[in-house]
Amino acid sequence: MVLPENSKKSTMKEVAKCARVSISTVSHVINKTRHVDKETHDRVLEAIEKLNYAPNIFARGLRGKKIRVIGVIISDIRESFFAEVVKAIELTAHSEGYSVILCDSEDDPLKEQLHINTLIQNGVEGLIFAPVNNSTRVYDSIIPHKINAIQIDRKVYGLSVDFVGINNMEITKKAMNHLFNHGFMNVGFVSYQTNVYTMEQRLLGYKMAAQLHNSSKKINVKFIQYSGSDNKEIIKSWLYQNKEIDSILCGNDNICHQVLRAIRELQYEIPKDMGVLSFDDSKWFKLVTPSITAIRQPTNQIGKLATELLIAEIQNKIKNYSQKENHILSAELIIRKSCRESSE
Repeated sequence: MVLPENSKKSTMKEVAKCARVSISTVSHVINKTRHVDKETHDRVLEAIEKLNYAPNIFARGLRGKKIRVIGVIISDIRESFFAEVVKAIELTAHSEGYSVILCDSEDDPLKEQLHINTLIQNGVEGLIFAPVNNSTRVYDSIIPHKINAIQIDRKVYGLSVDFVGINNMEITKKAMNHLFNHGFMNVGFVSYQTNVYTMEQRLLGYKMAAQLHNSSKKINVKFIQYSGSDNKEIIKSWLYQNKEIDSILCGNDNICHQVLRAIRELQYEIPKDMGVLSFDDSKWFKLVTPSITAIRQPTNQIGKLATELLIAEIQNKIKNYSQKENHILSAELIIRKSCRESSE
């Protein structure tokens, strides 16, 4: 049987017709819910492959050629942090004989729900995910489906799943102290929404550090839209209206890019007029003048550890969902020249 190119996705009914069996028999073969004699079983598998009813890796797995797959859901593959983490996940998974299916939620709860449903339905053995916010309930489906899972970078409160990331609050306080020690006392913070765990913790660290330096009245935070096209103009207007701000802590490298554009158009000189310090040490931070002081996260370690933990859970086939562990790795402050330093 030869199918035309670009044919639509087949249905179970069409598979049954092609294999000359009932729909229930096709279901039993796929879900392994009842014994089917070898001749019929093979005929159903042949129909599945011919009609492209299921992904090839799934059909081959049914034939006994085990292909082990884990799913990964991140919020934006364009962010350098996630790109580096995903690379480490793929390399580690490959070395252990696993393939990776990558999904990008784009910080959209509806896309997140779609991705997790698709991964579960297609039988992934485990899941590594960075949730869109700290209260999403879509991952509750992990527990009844008995899918091993690891959270990275971000957390869902109340979800009994292991977490791999950094102590955002502590590294933020360290960054703030660095700014204070170099003469910046009116630090502004630019962030995305604070229902994301990482941004929430960074905001808390920012406020705690400011209050410890008797600067509680000078706390100045600007929240911007994740996908807003006019963020540069919003930041520019914010700085123009708050001229007491002498430095900015950026929530991530994408935010930093928008901040630098706003500073340039205001004709402020870095670091003389405005200090800049950012989360996520992008490669381009070294290339701008002056180079940007940044918080470098251990992206390779995060991806590697999360994958190792997940595979260990999969292979043990035992998961105590009443307990969870936080695996906290160390972030590093990379000193350059955007905060009046004399280093690199």
